[in-house]
Amino acid sequence: MSRAARIAQLGCLGFALAACSSDGDGLDDSDAGVTDTSVGSPDASTEPDLGGPDEPIDAGAPDLGTPDLGPDFGPLPSDFGEFFGRCIADEDCMDFGGICRSAEEGFPGGYCTRPCDSPNDRTACEITRGGFTVYHHCADRGAEPAGQFTCEFNCLNGLDCGRDGYTCIVNALPGGGLCIPVCSSDEECQWGTFCDRFTGECQAEDPPDDPMTLGLSPNGGPCTSDGQCASGNCFEGGSSTLPTGWVNGTCVGNCILPSGFNANDFFSGDALPPGTCPGDNPVCLPAGTARSRQDLGLCLAGCADASECREGYDCIRRIGNKTFDLGYCGPGTCGVGGNVTCPADHSCVTVQTAQGPTTRCAPN
Repeated sequence: MSRAARIAQLGCLGFALAACSSDGDGLDDSDAGVTDTSVGSPDASTEPDLGGPDEPIDAGAPDLGTPDLGPDFGPLPSDFGEFFGRCIADEDCMDFGGICRSAEEGFPGGYCTRPCDSPNDRTACEITRGGFTVYHHCADRGAEPAGQFTCEFNCLNGLDCGRDGYTCIVNALPGGGLCIPVCSSDEECQWGTFCDRFTGECQAEDPPDDPMTLGLSPNGGPCTSDGQCASGNCFEGGSSTLPTGWVNGTCVGNCILPSGFNANDFFSGDALPPGTCPGDNPVCLPAGTARSRQDLGLCLAGCADASECREGYDCIRRIGNKTFDLGYCGPGTCGVGGNVTCPADHSCVTVQTAQGPTTRCAPN
């Protein structure tokens, strides 16, 4: 069904029109109330036809039926068509000259925004409510046509985004964070679209539960490039002189942090949480400077012991001053006193990190 048809459907549902039925028969003679007006053979016993004008026939209102409007999406959400609110098509955002980044493009519930000229174009993205004016970002988020800048919500944390299926990349741009889509269910996507939990984006087709059926690695699986990951994001293994410690690469995805993360003991629970991550035994760790509920996290493979991790990886359970029952598979140290054995096609080398020198497995 086209987006225009779905808009018509939602209008029909919103006003509960009596004409919104499933009858699609259209017009025929009986529907229109048309009678037989043929004269036939003359009858001598009747008055002669003097050729006067016929009385007009009232056919009544035509029965046009009603087209099939597709699935019932229910009542429209309160923010439908508002700046940074939900939408289905561009027409929904026309009150402020906006466009719709649709759910099929990846945005849960659709996302009303407005074109702007450049990152310095602040006035196009300002919102004034209750006497206060808030300036939002003008950024290139891949809108059509290529190179088109659009207004993007300026956030301090994930809670600022204010919508299910969205989180905040803290300090992503000068002047603040950026709200991005990270869906975790079809219900968040809305309008008959589906959530790909590995990318965190909505799409028109229902994705498979196992991305390996598409030849893609799940989170924690090996990779040499982003295109090999179901999430579209690969932490590559680096070079022989600058290894990252992510041996043979590892796929990571986006997630939304649950409650419990803090600046004191990292996480209040005994096991690192899965957050919105898909797959078996995942963990959701803070990304960058994220530290609070609803902020952006990264999905990695969870573990209780190094034997559950791929070769060359350690099960990292101690973070700060706390040891967790469930940790994550990450880079380990190698060589004398190390905790991992490098694969046959890797060698143990010394590298400099922000915390000082350490050892890592590097590809030969």
